[in-house]
Amino acid sequence: MKRLMLGDTIGIVAPSSPLYLDGDELTQYWRSAINNLLKLGLNVKVGMFVSDIDPKKRANDINYMFYRDDVAAIFCATGGSKSQEVIEHIDFDIISENPKIIMGQSDVSNLLNTITLKTGMPTFHGQNVLWGIGKHFSEIDEREIFKCLFNGSFDVFENLRFSNPHCIRSGFCEGVLVGGNFDCFRKFFLNNPDFNFKNKILFLESFMLNQKDTIYALADYCKAGLFNQISGLVIGNNYYMQRTDYSGMQLEEMILHLTDDLSFPILKVDSFGHCMSNIIIPIGVQGFLNSDDKVWGVSPNSINLR
Repeated sequence: MKRLMLGDTIGIVAPSSPLYLDGDELTQYWRSAINNLLKLGLNVKVGMFVSDIDPKKRANDINYMFYRDDVAAIFCATGGSKSQEVIEHIDFDIISENPKIIMGQSDVSNLLNTITLKTGMPTFHGQNVLWGIGKHFSEIDEREIFKCLFNGSFDVFENLRFSNPHCIRSGFCEGVLVGGNFDCFRKFFLNNPDFNFKNKILFLESFMLNQKDTIYALADYCKAGLFNQISGLVIGNNYYMQRTDYSGMQLEEMILHLTDDLSFPILKVDSFGHCMSNIIIPIGVQGFLNSDDKVWGVSPNSINLR
């Protein structure tokens, strides 16, 4: 898989929901995103069907961007809720034959983990175009893109927020990195019931989930036996539950309570999630977690962007 170089073309696709720029505010975010990509020294090619309601057409955009030799990497336009409908029309043979960087977050988590499962190709959990590279783009995000996608440098993940990371359950582990958005990743394992979570480090963040909805969703995690298999867990920013006006339990508290008879390490960080700067996390590569030292990252030589 090739790393990015100045002058490369980024293909923009919309796997999760059609891209609707309905209003001046969203249009401004979109223009800012495109300008930010151009300032990074990249060219932009927008898929023909990013605004189409037909999931097959939006899947064709993805297949086409992987097929094209002049597209170096693929960034996802936005989140949403329709990734599973698009996945049904993805040509995984085309992706296997033309491996390249694909990055996104939120509902895109389902697509990223599915591509890695079906092809063995690493995918990248990071900013979507509209909100991440548009509205919330920062020097941190720019630094992450250059460090990870241009230079191919992956090691210890940076802690981005003012609040310090903290150990929820002590321990050290190694394993393959999988995960993404808490609710959207649930789509992935429900649609792939034979997925093996042994020797996996799971990372999760959430957007607008409250305590009640989270408890219902956690029932599926428990039913799948996921927590009985994973080697470790990293919990990122939980946008709704970390607001100052929220008074319920935090996600890490709920999971710790549910798994009090288990021993896998749990680390809480604020370096990935919605409406904020994000580290770039490769999915499907070997990683490590030391919750006592409050660090996690990618194991040496486990990913090669040449």
